[in-house]
Amino acid sequence: MPRSLRGSRALARAAKVAAQAQGLHSPTRVAPPKRGACRCFAALGSSGARSSHVGMFLHAVRENKEKFSLAAKLQRSPSSARHLRFFRPAQLLKAVDLAIETSTSLAPFTPLLAQKRYARYLCEHPADLVKTIESILGAVKIQGDDRYSFFQQIARLLVEETPFFGDQELQIFCALAKAGRGSFRKLREDEAQELVIEIFERRSSSTWAPDQAAEFFVAATRVGDTRATSAVAERLKLLISQLLPEISPKLLAGLAHSLRASSRPDSAHGDFVLLHAICRRAAKAFKEHQLSPDAAVTLLLVCSRWEIHDEELLQNASQTLEEKAEELPVRDLCEVIYAVSSMHVKDVIGLEAICRQLMDRAADMAEPDLVRLLRGLLKLRHHDEALMGVLAPLVLASQTRMQSVSLCNLIQALSFFFSSEEFFVELLSTATSRELQPISVQHILSALCRLQGRVANEKLKPSLDSLFAQIAKIALARRSVEQSLSPSFSPVQAMSSLAALAKLQQRNLVAASVFTSVLCGMGSSTVWHWAKSPYFAKHLDTSIQVPRFSKKRGAPFDLAKCRTFLGALEASKCVEILHSLSTLELHSRLTVHLTAMLCSILAPQMHELRAKEVLVVARAFSVDRLPNFLWRDAAEGPEGWRERALDLCFQSLRRHEHFLDSSYESLLPFKLLCLQVNFGTFGTRRLQEFLNPMLYRFVDRLNSLSFEQCEANREEGRDSIPCEADASSAGPPEAREGRPGPEEIHGEHCRIWLGQYLEELPVDLLIQPIV
Repeated sequence: MPRSLRGSRALARAAKVAAQAQGLHSPTRVAPPKRGACRCFAALGSSGARSSHVGMFLHAVRENKEKFSLAAKLQRSPSSARHLRFFRPAQLLKAVDLAIETSTSLAPFTPLLAQKRYARYLCEHPADLVKTIESILGAVKIQGDDRYSFFQQIARLLVEETPFFGDQELQIFCALAKAGRGSFRKLREDEAQELVIEIFERRSSSTWAPDQAAEFFVAATRVGDTRATSAVAERLKLLISQLLPEISPKLLAGLAHSLRASSRPDSAHGDFVLLHAICRRAAKAFKEHQLSPDAAVTLLLVCSRWEIHDEELLQNASQTLEEKAEELPVRDLCEVIYAVSSMHVKDVIGLEAICRQLMDRAADMAEPDLVRLLRGLLKLRHHDEALMGVLAPLVLASQTRMQSVSLCNLIQALSFFFSSEEFFVELLSTATSRELQPISVQHILSALCRLQGRVANEKLKPSLDSLFAQIAKIALARRSVEQSLSPSFSPVQAMSSLAALAKLQQRNLVAASVFTSVLCGMGSSTVWHWAKSPYFAKHLDTSIQVPRFSKKRGAPFDLAKCRTFLGALEASKCVEILHSLSTLELHSRLTVHLTAMLCSILAPQMHELRAKEVLVVARAFSVDRLPNFLWRDAAEGPEGWRERALDLCFQSLRRHEHFLDSSYESLLPFKLLCLQVNFGTFGTRRLQEFLNPMLYRFVDRLNSLSFEQCEANREEGRDSIPCEADASSAGPPEAREGRPGPEEIHGEHCRIWLGQYLEELPVDLLIQPIV
């Protein structure tokens, strides 16, 4: 009997550990022992051990004598320096395997790897080391810190003793890389790069196996594709493209994911071609049932990020997911929904089977999974009533435990699927009572736009008031805490929030001040001054003094920074800002310069805009939106540049003539623009006085179209025949059924019209000054 097993306590502890290693939790019935076992039994009996320990001891000895000896040494706390001598180099890896089976910490073994005798043994037996690393990766109960500390010490040994590992260095490196980048965290960046290059150069002297090349590329990408190793990555990509038909199908998913992570702008085209070839190979592998559903999830995510639409791959992957959806965790199912939503392939992937699985396992969803699922369903516009009926109570039950960003994301997504007042009032009350981020403010405002008309305004008013207070708090907090001029809201967030206020018809000047200041690129500074009407806005250069004016043209912001901010937005978003400023009737010196900047940005892109967008820009050139003082230093008068701007807008509308012919709703803003110009309230002469004859005929023909003519053109799908407007057919049908026409009142200085319709436009009161 070994010395280490003498004594009752040592024998008892050894018996316990050995029994745990064999999966025993109670004494077992032991067969009649042989002569050697009798001596052990006698030693245990004389030392006063329990009978249960005796049974465990005999069972462990009979099953695996060496494991029992190692278990006794493990119980002697090998972390202590005086007990390290108990382990021979040949027993180290077996002791680690025993620690994995017994769910023991790996921390005591990490210092042993730094000793020369153990390091020499690991270099001489690299195959056993690879098996041990794979066993640690497969162990569920090993803590991450212990695992990474053990791997980091092996990585250090691999760097210092790379030539001594022989042909197995590639396998060891790939096995460490499977655990993630944390295995190489203790290495310097240059050491990791040199390790990748050295392994590649040593292996390049011989022929690469297809699977080895793919595994090394995946491992090198996980370690880090820096500039020093980019040349190695490019050579590996070329090698993989040649060996792709021979690579094992199980490596295709990881290869595609690593290819996306290592892609560089200068090699994006070649990476896209290689990734498409991988997808074609994976499509055949799915058809032959050679890939798992986990691989289907990975490939769908990669395709969504690269915008690859391979119909055969999508169909075969969808079939695999439908057949084996129960094998996937809930997180992967939510990832599938989100990936499909990015590709807009709702009809290719079978969403019903995935939704059924999610409905059965809804309780297992984590907060991020729930957010990605609902955002994906929102993009797909896929309304599954049964699934929503399960998710709604789950959201209500966990709303107080969710983060503010996640809760606001859920409110935005659920606003498309639900219309219950009590449900949203409770969620909005919980969300607006917290401190919100700018992105959360945008999400709540978007949700309120969808809920408009379905939830009473009186019930939404408390949430709106709290939200406006949050917006002011965000602006003031950044101004007092941060010294940088970075805006609290991004330009896109400010644009979307301002557009939501316009749709909600909420003219809150505090929120409007924050959003317009952000769009002007003013950073943490906010301009709170507003005019009561357009008349006062015309005289703001002398009546209101706004701080932090720029010297150039008296603008209350930096013109160059404003152009930089707005130039990053799409043209349609710039038009949305103009439309929001007009709808909310926001008038100030800030909005005047903001409107001028937007018009200057959109003028060169007028031919790319839609008809409704062109009309929004055209109406922004009026004297109410752009006062005359803004161009007081120009060579020509303000009337000249307004007429040139209108001419440009009408020229751009000619390409939308067919659309305007058949859409009376879109034609109404055009008629209102013409009415405003002809009545002299736009700040220019009448249309026939500055438009050329051909353009004026085009404008006059559209202006004279009636509701019936537009409806006829829409139904027939052909251009309308120019004809003179008939007074009896002017306006919608209900306007001609016995209703009186507009009443004209002559005054000393003006003329006033009262009535339902004037030139086919519904008006209540119209005043024209007499010049």
